[in-house]
Amino acid sequence: MKPLDWIVIALYFSAMLGIGAYYALRNRSREDYLLGGRTMGATSVGLSLFATLFSTNSYLAFPADTIINGPITSAMILAYPLVYFIVGYGIIPQFMRLKVTSAYEILEKRFGIGVRMLGSFTFLSLRVLWMGTIIYATTDKVIVPLLGLPREYSPHFCIGLSIITIIYTAMGGLKAVVITDAVQSILLLAGAVLTLLVASYYMGGFSAVWNAQTPPQWASLDFSLDLSVRATVTLVMISQLTWWICTCGSDQMAVQRYLATRDLPTARKMFGISLISSAATIGTLVLVGLALSAYYRSYPDQLKSYGIDTTEGANIAFSQFIVHGLPPGITGAVIAGLMAAAMSSLSSGYNSSSLVLAVDFIDRFFGKAKSEHGNLVRTQVLTALVGAATIAVSLLVAQRGKDANLFELVITNSNVFVAPLFLLFFMATFVPWATRLGVWSGFAASTFIAVRLGFYSDFGFGLWHQEHSLTFWMMPVSLLVGIVVGCLASLVPLSKPCPMLETLPTEAA
Repeated sequence: MKPLDWIVIALYFSAMLGIGAYYALRNRSREDYLLGGRTMGATSVGLSLFATLFSTNSYLAFPADTIINGPITSAMILAYPLVYFIVGYGIIPQFMRLKVTSAYEILEKRFGIGVRMLGSFTFLSLRVLWMGTIIYATTDKVIVPLLGLPREYSPHFCIGLSIITIIYTAMGGLKAVVITDAVQSILLLAGAVLTLLVASYYMGGFSAVWNAQTPPQWASLDFSLDLSVRATVTLVMISQLTWWICTCGSDQMAVQRYLATRDLPTARKMFGISLISSAATIGTLVLVGLALSAYYRSYPDQLKSYGIDTTEGANIAFSQFIVHGLPPGITGAVIAGLMAAAMSSLSSGYNSSSLVLAVDFIDRFFGKAKSEHGNLVRTQVLTALVGAATIAVSLLVAQRGKDANLFELVITNSNVFVAPLFLLFFMATFVPWATRLGVWSGFAASTFIAVRLGFYSDFGFGLWHQEHSLTFWMMPVSLLVGIVVGCLASLVPLSKPCPMLETLPTEAA
């Protein structure tokens, strides 16, 4: 890396810390800190939601998976129109009716404190594991290789990146998170576009990339649900649809952004902006994967001892091209984009996790502080504690991620609890006869199936074992099994159905 690259990166970090300091002086209450006063606009919050859910994990994983398996993952964009309709008109209004702070208040209203604690704890586990994977991917697959250092230096960079993110998140709260996310989302997309343009230029233009020889192992255009095939267009669409519905219907990071907007139309517009940003970035990153695949197959010596057809070679192809293929200055900008993708997700995760800890655990069991300033300081301290826990988890994730397909590592580590968490809200909202026994039984079944399919490629008990990964089946099947078990267990006459939620009148759409 050249001095100009370091200057670009230093300016980026300075800007993030400056934004945090700016908003630190403007937070007057915990609601300002956690929900931005519930008055934020659609564009900035929409970009923030996109940047939050689209981390460095995804930024690196899409090109890597495209190199290994072809552009099959781009099929998930086809599900977005249906995602917008279901989430925008079916899920967001449910949360906008109730002026809650924590999404898990809804679970307590229907099923009591036990299920609320289950939902809160599951969210915290999900997000700490997700953030630990983000830190691992950013340091081990980006920063350390870019600097030409051995992997032993990864923990030091994990701690440094996390501390900077913790500082501006703890200072500025959600407003700082949203504004930095908006800046980071632009950097993220710009970095991918620059990489695509330069790689295509080296190959002689987009036509050379498009006409490059297709590796034999790439997935074909298959619309079936064949169990012997790792991924088909239909399966990828179903998996993505399930992920969006589950995440937007249960994850505090998403719900927090609905509640930060002024009304339902703004929240719906915000979600549309997030989907458009996601579709544009996924499409660009898949094209980056195609361009890098063609480039490294034409210049195999550029990956040194790694081959482009190996998992390790595909995982580091993007970062290696950034160092060796991009001009000075642009390298720094793209690295800033990679760090931006990590920090946007980390900051949102820290903010949302500290909210859940503060509202669902500390306030309940120890009571609120005597002043708004005390509540604010308490939440800032919790943000730092979440960051420390995330660093510890990242070191554990590193042990599993050395030889794994980065895309599959991201999906399993980051999403294993997504369907079980949404199941709690599904039972609370859509199943009139739901009982506490049914909710706990469904959650246990959904979690068991998610772990088996995500980490072991089978159901357990010798059923449905495949040699290839069942990553794309994990969320749809675990959700379906959880719903079936939860609904049937609720019919067992051991406990009475819990009363349905009482909601406020729907706001004008």
